[in-house]
Formats: sequence, structure tokens, C-alpha cells
Amino acid sequence: MFKIGCCGFPISQDRYFKEFSVIEIQQSFYRTLNEKQVKNWKSKAPDDFEFILKAPQYITHLPTSPTYRRADLTEEERKFCGGFRLNPVTEKIIEVFFLRAAEVNAKKFVFQTPAFFKPTDESIKNLLTFFKDYKEKGIFIWEPRGRDWAPEIIKDICKEAGLIHAVDPFLHGPPVFGDLPILDSMVIYAPINILIQIVN
Repeated sequence: MFKIGCCGFPISQDRYFKEFSVIEIQQSFYRTLNEKQVKNWKSKAPDDFEFILKAPQYITHLPTSPTYRRADLTEEERKFCGGFRLNPVTEKIIEVFFLRAAEVNAKKFVFQTPAFFKPTDESIKNLLTFFKDYKEKGIFIWEPRGRDWAPEIIKDICKEAGLIHAVDPFLHGPPVFGDLPILDSMVIYAPINILIQIVN
């Protein structure tokens, strides 16, 4: 069975909920979602509609990223963000993120890491610690950017942390999985910001 949806709402929400069965919410990457916003989505969506949330940039991206232009944190708070570092600032952010996710029954989450997030010992350690600490929250989908992430590195991390690899197969080939019993789906990214989910 295929589920096809977009990254964000390219058309009106009313029309989108009639024509598609899944969406990757992009707003959660840039800013903290508010309760009214997610409850509005949930009220419009069919009961079987699936929300996939993109993880906050405050977890994956350092404050030097240009995406922080839309950030809703103070300059002081930003110093603690990015690189999967866990501290009181990022722990509070992820707590609210999962709270909003529960309000739309989201159980899958996309973590997109930028090209400047390299596979250093520190980066890999932080990433593994983060996903192990929050593994009960749902299914984590990881989209590493950059040529430094060799397939064997991605595969080892996905296996150890229980991640699904997301990728644009037209640019980088098929996703890397590993022997993970929790996997019941495959997520790939096709051109034009279309999200395709293949569910067994």
C-alpha cells in the first residue's frame, strides 16, 4: 500500500485533507508549534489521516544555520542548540514537540541533519544518545545530508539506534535499512517535495 503526501501544505488545507493521506509538517522544524494550530489540523483531517512531524532545527542544526532566521528562541537559548546536544534548553524543546505530536497522534518523526553535521565521534555519540533516550516516543526517520555520511556509517547508526533512513533515491540511491524488527514502512523522498510512504 502506498501513502502519498507532501512536505507542507502546497494547497489549501481543506483540499489537501481530501486528496492526500499523509503529510510531513514542516512548521515544527522552524518554530515551536502552538496548541491551537495542531488542534485545528486535527479537527480538519480525516480520522485515518497521518501526520509526520519534522523535528525542530534546535535539535539538528547549529545556531549558525540560516534557518535560524525564523527561530523563536532568544540568542542565549540558541547557544545550547543543535548537534543533538541534550541540556535543559533542548530537553524542554523536545518535550513540547512530542506534546504537540500527541495532539495529532503523530508517531513518526523526521530528523534531517545538515551537510555541516559531519560524522565525527562527538556527532555520532550525541546522535545515538539522543535517539536512545527518546526511543519510546515513536518511529524516528533520519535524513542525513552531505557526502561525508557513507552508506556503511548510516547503516550502522540506523541499526544501533533503530532508525529508518530517509533519502531522495533519485540523487542518492535506495534507503539504507538494516535488520530492524520495528520497521513496518519505508520512507523515501521524491522530487517536488513529495513524501512517499510504502507500508507493508
